[in-house]
Amino acid sequence: MIRKSRIKKAVLATILAILTGVAYSMLIHPLFVFSSELPYVQSSLDEIEQEEAVYYTVEKGDFINNIASAHNILPGQLLEANELGENPVIHPGDELLIPNIEWEEREGIASWYGPGFQGRPMANGELYNMEEVLVAHREFPLGMLVRVENLSNGKEIIAPVRDRGPYTEIDGEYNREIDLSRAAGEELDMIGEGIVLVRVTPVY
Repeated sequence: MIRKSRIKKAVLATILAILTGVAYSMLIHPLFVFSSELPYVQSSLDEIEQEEAVYYTVEKGDFINNIASAHNILPGQLLEANELGENPVIHPGDELLIPNIEWEEREGIASWYGPGFQGRPMANGELYNMEEVLVAHREFPLGMLVRVENLSNGKEIIAPVRDRGPYTEIDGEYNREIDLSRAAGEELDMIGEGIVLVRVTPVY
């Protein structure tokens, strides 16, 4: 009887050990699986971020300014995104990261500039022609299209930013948001007023 009792106890102890081990494995296994899968999830996220990143392959004749203009960003933003110093040398085949820059719409005063600036070089290197629909802005990238709405009459135009300005100030602060060519001002019906409140929205 004593031997049978000992055998029963041994069997019960073995079964208990097995059950305890299984239970322990069940508790540990999910944690192990989770921790082993986490790097994979992270890798997947990294791959997604890389896929969403936009790169541009430099072509012959490219330079920083025209690449930035084509992607509606400033040259400085392109340099910063690629950790490039001033006046970098780029070669055909180089890949440049294009930063995702979202430009917000603005509201402010628009003025127009005409005869006094006719034929003068603009910031983009072209000669100013007041009979072309174009605008000057201090910050938006050169070449970017913007929608300009005259808030007093609802008329609007879409025009390229080709020049810098306006730079008029009151008490040390710029008091105008955008300058219009005479042709742009005529389409907005604001030439007679000289200045008008507008909403400026980047067009992508």
